[in-house]
Amino acid sequence: MTIINTHILVKDFVAHGFTKDQAEFMTDIFNQYITKDHFIEMQQNLVTKDDLRVATTELKIDIAVIKQTMATKADIAEIKSDILKWIIPFFATTTLAIIGLIASLIIKVI
Repeated sequence: MTIINTHILVKDFVAHGFTKDQAEFMTDIFNQYITKDHFIEMQQNLVTKDDLRVATTELKIDIAVIKQTMATKADIAEIKSDILKWIIPFFATTTLAIIGLIASLIIKVI
């Protein structure tokens, strides 16, 4: 089955410098190698503008989710940092107080 308008193709080849015999030969080659099934398969592999819109929208959503996740992780890291700012001095002070109490008990016993 012919998919290509062979008459127009031959005219186009001739218009672009091919001889009529060369144009007919090239058209025959196209007809032999491009079958209807091959043409349909090629069309199925094409990406439409709608396909690109859907893919772009999905990518934008994925990027927004990743940004939100990163922001949340940054907030958690900041909270951990704030907690450490308070806990380390608390434990250091508590440890020094305990050492001081132990030292004062030792001094009183001696």
